[in-house]
Amino acid sequence: MAEARIYQSKKIYSVAESADSESVEAWKQTQWYKGLKVCRPGIVRSYDPERNTVSVQPAVTLKLGSNDTVSDPLLEDVPVLSIGGGGFAVRIPLKEGDAGWIMFNDVDISIFLGAAGQQGGSPSPSAPATYRTHDWADAIFIPDMLRKAAVNEAETEMLVMQSENGDVRLAMGNEGISITGDVSVDGDLNVSGNIEATGTVKAAGNIESSGGDVIAGSVSLKTHVHGGVTTGSGSTSVPS
Repeated sequence: MAEARIYQSKKIYSVAESADSESVEAWKQTQWYKGLKVCRPGIVRSYDPERNTVSVQPAVTLKLGSNDTVSDPLLEDVPVLSIGGGGFAVRIPLKEGDAGWIMFNDVDISIFLGAAGQQGGSPSPSAPATYRTHDWADAIFIPDMLRKAAVNEAETEMLVMQSENGDVRLAMGNEGISITGDVSVDGDLNVSGNIEATGTVKAAGNIESSGGDVIAGSVSLKTHVHGGVTTGSGSTSVPS
């Protein structure tokens, strides 16, 4: 078997070029496998939404000079990058097969994550638990769709959050916000401007007008009159 050594950068492939049938194991013992890791593409194998962690498989194998390849190990419990702050967060419901980038931290982040990762916890400076650097155990995962999502031509210069096919989306531009798709509101909805609807408006509770009027066609609820008024059991005509 080829001897495994820590090679200088110019000789990093020398072990692979001279490797025999056990070249894969020889390669795993080199500085390339054990040493500096910065970023690699990865594919999600499972996602834990409660802990916001993934099991992720590095997606590109290492190629040896003998044309053998080495696959990196499946990485478990990798924290997912979560855009957030000030008590708010953007959550992405990752699924098996989603892609992204695996970043390897400069230092051991286990103690830092243990404090900051607790609900209600606050990040604070901490000493690393070990001397490891750019290690498998200190990876984080950055989701990246890596493929083109549907684009609405009217929204090309707007900030958009959307489904991949574009059927559901929220677009924000200088002139306002556009929402495409069904909207559910759990709570009160306060509007200081006008409301326009092209469909039917239904209410399970009361509809109240304070200081305004309700107009049906051209008929005012406040000022309309009834004709055909008679005493007794007669009925009025429709309002006018």
